Amino acid sequence: MSEEWTLASLKHYIEQRFNDQGEAIKTAMSAAEKAVDKAEKATEKRFDSVNEFRKTLSDQAALFLQRGEYMAASKALVEKVEKMEKVQNYLIGGLVMLSFFEPIIVTIIGRIYK
Repeated sequence: MSEEWTLASLKHYIEQRFNDQGEAIKTAMSAAEKAVDKAEKATEKRFDSVNEFRKTLSDQAALFLQRGEYMAASKALVEKVEKMEKVQNYLIGGLVMLSFFEPIIVTIIGRIYK
């Protein structure tokens, strides 16, 4: 097929090439827009996960015992335990003294009522 170019056929060929390129550009732009939309959605999901993680950390920080609070409560407990130890020591001392003096007291009372 030997076809010679005429001005009309050349014009038609060039117009067709421009139209084909325009369609290819539209298709490429559409694909690019879809890719950008997917990337934006993926980024939103990732940031949602990051925000959820931040919220979890924030909730934990609000629920965790602060060092100052712990130290105050710990100090109060130590003081209570020390007081209880003192009372225990007094009671034990009293019982030891009572057990030491019991035979003497029993002997004295026994002699008085004899």
